[in-house]
Amino acid sequence: MTHKKIFLMILIITIISSIGIVSATDISDNDTTTISDQTTHTTENTIETPAKTINKNTQTSTKQATQTVTNYQELYDNLTSQTAEEDTTITLGGEEETYTITNTITVSETIKNLIIEGNGKTIDGNNKFQFINIKHPSNIIINNLTVTRCNSSGIYGGASATSNSLSLL
Repeated sequence: MTHKKIFLMILIITIISSIGIVSATDISDNDTTTISDQTTHTTENTIETPAKTINKNTQTSTKQATQTVTNYQELYDNLTSQTAEEDTTITLGGEEETYTITNTITVSETIKNLIIEGNGKTIDGNNKFQFINIKHPSNIIINNLTVTRCNSSGIYGGASATSNSLSLL
């Protein structure tokens, strides 16, 4: 009879110990990637079960660039560069009130969202050049900029050619 009691006690202790070990187990899956840029979007997924909670954070980043240019060549170089950022803001600055076009700007396909802040400046095509050509899906906003005397030798518009979203403010 005493052997049965000892066996029963050992069995109960083993079961209690097993439950304690199982409940002490924690599942953790943290997968966080951080890219240091100006715009960060965070998505959080939470999965809950009666005994466990698993959180996973995923961060994505959009690269942004803000540039001030002081002449047409700098504007051209920034907008045609194959290393241009996805979100680009260009501000026309400097002493020149009129930027004279020397070549049509074909916007780099790396730029998906473009804002040109004109600051009251003028882009002059000298009746020879088109100002801007956008050949890929993108959003373009041009604020406070006068575009004058532009010409296109093709069937496209004199100031701009695009099959995308273009807002002139």
